[in-house]
Amino acid sequence: VVMDSLKRRQIKQEKADMDFNPRHSNGIKRRKSETRCKSEARNGDMYDMNTPRHSNGIKRPEARSKSVVRNVETNFDIRKPRHSNGVERGKSEVRNGEMKYHRMEHRHSNGLERCKSEVRSTPKARNGNTIYDRRKVKEEKEEKEELKSEVEDRRKVEQQNRLVEKRKASSKYVALQNKLTLLEPDWTNIESTSSSDRVEARIMQIEVYEGPRIETVEEWDEQAAKIQSEDGQWDTDYIICCEEREMGDDKCFKLGKNGRSRKVLIKWSGFPVPTWESTEMVHKGIKTYDFQVRLLLQDFIELNIRQTHGDEYFEEHYPNRYLEYERGRGEGGYVEDPLALYKNRLRANEHYYNTINYRSDRGLVYVEDWTGLPPDDQTLMELEWIQKVVLSRDVEELQKRFPQPSFHDLKCSKACSDCTARNERTKKIKYCCGMSNTIDVDDSGKPFFIESGEPEVHGVSFLAFVSECTDACGCNKNKCQNRVVQKGRSKPLCIFRDAIKEKGWGLRYLTEFAEDDFVVEYCGEIKRSRTKGEARFYDYDLVYKAQREDGKRKRFTLNAYAQGNEGRFISHGCEPNLDFWMVAVDRIGLPFCRSVLYARRNIARGEEATVDYYGGSSLGSNGCDAHNMFPESGCQCGSKSCRFTRKKIADYLE
Repeated sequence: VVMDSLKRRQIKQEKADMDFNPRHSNGIKRRKSETRCKSEARNGDMYDMNTPRHSNGIKRPEARSKSVVRNVETNFDIRKPRHSNGVERGKSEVRNGEMKYHRMEHRHSNGLERCKSEVRSTPKARNGNTIYDRRKVKEEKEEKEELKSEVEDRRKVEQQNRLVEKRKASSKYVALQNKLTLLEPDWTNIESTSSSDRVEARIMQIEVYEGPRIETVEEWDEQAAKIQSEDGQWDTDYIICCEEREMGDDKCFKLGKNGRSRKVLIKWSGFPVPTWESTEMVHKGIKTYDFQVRLLLQDFIELNIRQTHGDEYFEEHYPNRYLEYERGRGEGGYVEDPLALYKNRLRANEHYYNTINYRSDRGLVYVEDWTGLPPDDQTLMELEWIQKVVLSRDVEELQKRFPQPSFHDLKCSKACSDCTARNERTKKIKYCCGMSNTIDVDDSGKPFFIESGEPEVHGVSFLAFVSECTDACGCNKNKCQNRVVQKGRSKPLCIFRDAIKEKGWGLRYLTEFAEDDFVVEYCGEIKRSRTKGEARFYDYDLVYKAQREDGKRKRFTLNAYAQGNEGRFISHGCEPNLDFWMVAVDRIGLPFCRSVLYARRNIARGEEATVDYYGGSSLGSNGCDAHNMFPESGCQCGSKSCRFTRKKIADYLE
């Protein structure tokens, strides 16, 4: 026990001696010759932790700058800008806080200040500057891109206008134009003798569809004999088609080929199935005049297709413009050719549409299918034809519960009595509806004009591009030229089926339109939200925001799937000839702004009506679902700058 105690004391003393004497790393005591300086000691009482030292513990010489010091020093200021090794940075090298360091100055990525020759322009600066504004630079860039896009669009429009003028100057086009002029068609009088109302036209439409299925030839012969015994007069509903003729032939009701009388297919009143009759037997009147005008107008469609795709393409893909004569069944000769019955159904739909158009003071619309594709008329029959926007039941209830603000204050003054605003856009009239005004609403929902305001298409409170005059304005109703949309379409159009199966039904022009001319209004049913399924492709979001139950103002959707007019048949085009505009006509309730289509450029007869469904957006952009509309075939617009080709859609989906 005594020996162990002595041994512990000895070890304790050795440790004490080791603590107060300089030693090597192995613990052996250094000799005086080996003790170079006290600062080299790694232990011992002479070692001062406040003395600047190297990483190995050796004291730093005074010759070096104090900025080299890495640990505590009375003169070491950690706030001063330094390199990673502790060396103080020069003023030009400063990257962090210093009294003379200004973040607003132009600097390189390493923090060095740019010299004046290097500061090329404000947008070149990488950090904050009093002149440099990221949002401003972004806006300027967007303005430049928008201006560049407008210049490019204008160049394309002018190029297309030259092409249109070239087509108009062709000999065949001029010849058709001259023959049509000789007939002097008055669009307001064509088919104006029709006494059918909407219900009668709808009954006749159903009769054409159901009659051949539930009635017999014997019943038709018996009905014809009864009419013959009474007065011998049969009323004509419409003329469907005729035998083949040459394009531009305006003598339809004269001798045809081989010197014989040409045959025409006629739908008689009260008979669901048409019959072939000689033109000599047809009573000359408004119906025959309408049919001759119809043939000449549709010649422009044929001419346009031949000029665009060639004669061989037309002969191959549009073989059924005319029909061949057939004897028919029974004593009356009722046709049984499926193609003739199909054309009769199309004309029945057309007759129903035009009855409503006539009652609404709208121009004619024709329905034609010259393709060899299977019949596609069920959609036309089920469509409820309208010429004004209607409200769904839930929107009507919402409007009753939350009355929308009145817009009666939006009107021009009595100074507009000369009605020159539409032509000259005069600036003398301060509050004229026809000026380049846009409409906004304040927080309370009260509308007001923004004089010469630039419309923000994607803005929150933007309402309309154009405002039309109303009866509340001081201008003359009969002379006012700022009442275009409310008067409706007066020129005829043709609902025409394309030979490309994926395109389906489209719309073609039968008269010429100049740039910025009103073409048609897009009518449909206003709903609270977007629809689903196939109907969603007929949605159009309205810019006007109406008050809802939660007090917020939200947009409604205009859908033309079940209820609509000729505007719903307009096809998509990546280089369209139509533009969507919002026009303010009504001053109270919904809809406040109407969705209207204007000509983007000059348009010739026979052209197809196209509008960009996605407003120039590309795949992947917000709200662009072209990959759902054209999933397999891709866009069939045929333009050189098509954005939705089959390959682009496939690459996007991958």
